Amino acid sequence: MQELFNELGPLLSVLVTGLLDFALIFALTYQALKMVRGTRAMPMLWGIAAVGMIWLVASSADLVSTAWLFDKFLGQAIIVLVILFQSDLRVALARVGNDGVLSRLQRLMSPSTDNTLATAVINELVQGCEALSRSRVGALIAIDRDQGLERFRGEGIQLDARVSKELLYAVFNPSRQNPLHDGAMILRDGRIESAGVFVPLSTNPRIDKALGTRHRAGIGLSEDTRAIVLIVSEETGIVSVAVNGMLYRKLDTKNLRELLQVEMSGGTYRHEHRAQRPGDTSRSAAGGAP
Repeated sequence: MQELFNELGPLLSVLVTGLLDFALIFALTYQALKMVRGTRAMPMLWGIAAVGMIWLVASSADLVSTAWLFDKFLGQAIIVLVILFQSDLRVALARVGNDGVLSRLQRLMSPSTDNTLATAVINELVQGCEALSRSRVGALIAIDRDQGLERFRGEGIQLDARVSKELLYAVFNPSRQNPLHDGAMILRDGRIESAGVFVPLSTNPRIDKALGTRHRAGIGLSEDTRAIVLIVSEETGIVSVAVNGMLYRKLDTKNLRELLQVEMSGGTYRHEHRAQRPGDTSRSAAGGAP
């Protein structure tokens, strides 16, 4: 038995090492594809994969010149991808960070918001969005959960005010004399930090063309940070929320309150019939007017 074990030991070691190696490569490949899903880099990756197949065929068939040419191309392909699609890769890496283990650990280690304060803020946000929706007043409200919106601190108009439905309505009232209504409002630690903040739009080319700049800005913030972004359409009055790259559409008061309660307490809201990742047309309930 000992002799059999001595003979099979190296073989088992090689087998286990090979399986671990395969599992690691598979996991890394899967995560890489998941990162770039929905970005402009995805078609480029398929092109590189096709070139790689041609290179394998050329190498196997001893086509020296062809293999040398494609070998040089593949050697520089990663650098070209990083240069051309740096913004998309930044969004993809941020998405992994938002959904990853480190993000969960950070949420567990960070002090939780006072429940009474959170409940009061949620109530005012829900009532404010309801009033804005009835009046067809557009709004963009970003709730900062991990200082991800810190770079916008110096932009817009600093308020440092308590959240109230009356103030929400006043800020987004589209009056010519109101300089705040055309930007985003940023909430931090249960208070309105600033308003009239202009944020960059999402560069995702697969976003529904029916969605306007307000929705694109909200989706962009949710892709790049862990912010909860409330969006009220001025054309239809539809209330949407962008979080972790997902867009939840046509939220009524009950769903909006539930989403805010779950996300602001560190959980992950799930509602398959109202969720849509930009570019995913498989859920018709998430579509509709902007």
